[in-house]
Amino acid sequence: MNSEISQPPELMPSLSPFSGVDISEDTINAAVEAELAELAKSDSNGGGKSKVKGSWSPEQDEALTRLVKKCGPRNWTLMSRGIPGRSGKSCRLRWCNQLDPNLKRKPFSGSLLSYLIHMNFSVEEDL
Repeated sequence: MNSEISQPPELMPSLSPFSGVDISEDTINAAVEAELAELAKSDSNGGGKSKVKGSWSPEQDEALTRLVKKCGPRNWTLMSRGIPGRSGKSCRLRWCNQLDPNLKRKPFSGSLLSYLIHMNFSVEEDL
């Protein structure tokens, strides 16, 4: 038997693409917090203290997309700190209903539309 124990390539430090780079969770969180602080300073409406109503600007959409790519689609309150004037709920709704690239944006098929209309009328009759 061979006395050497071979390690899988992903565990060998010389072959890792991240060797010498600190990718711990604390480092990632610190980088996200720094970016959020920078975004809050760059706007003059109080870093999210006053709420914005109405349409989202392209800059806000871009900031939200960048934050979701970095943090993932979770912790909306944290991400809202990077978009002054927007709440965590507002960020979540904007992402889930408008910006998520996995959304299917095509009209209903004729058969599905007929089914939905039929089901709507049958529910109304039951009331």
